[in-house]
Amino acid sequence: MEGNLNAYAEILDQLSATPDALSSSPEMATLLQKQTQIDDEIVDFRLMKILREENPYLPQINLARFSGMGQSCPRQHLENLLRQRRHLMRRLHGLPTNQWERTGVHEIEGHVTFKELVRRMIEKDRQVINTCRNIFLRYEQHDTSVN
Repeated sequence: MEGNLNAYAEILDQLSATPDALSSSPEMATLLQKQTQIDDEIVDFRLMKILREENPYLPQINLARFSGMGQSCPRQHLENLLRQRRHLMRRLHGLPTNQWERTGVHEIEGHVTFKELVRRMIEKDRQVINTCRNIFLRYEQHDTSVN
């Protein structure tokens, strides 16, 4: 998770150093806004729920809720995402080993451990980071072909 946090910080630095065309990219803003909101749901209604309750019910996330959201600055969404991750890392750091094995009952998948949900968040972060990097590459390729 720390590696992903560092990668997000690098992307934030890149966004800060890029022209407005990329730093206001609707594609990147939508991606990061959606990821931030989904992460809120995962942390609040899955991870923390598993730690508070015995085998809680975990409904499937309704992704349609996150479509068509207003777009804004990708930097702002990335700053929010970094803040979320830092807060989560602090919470996870001192978590006793037995807490990582706690489970919730997912609506579709059945029993899922806390550890598995964290692993999935890390994997999803990697996908989002790769997508952000691809957006940068497309921008750079477009920028050099125009000049």
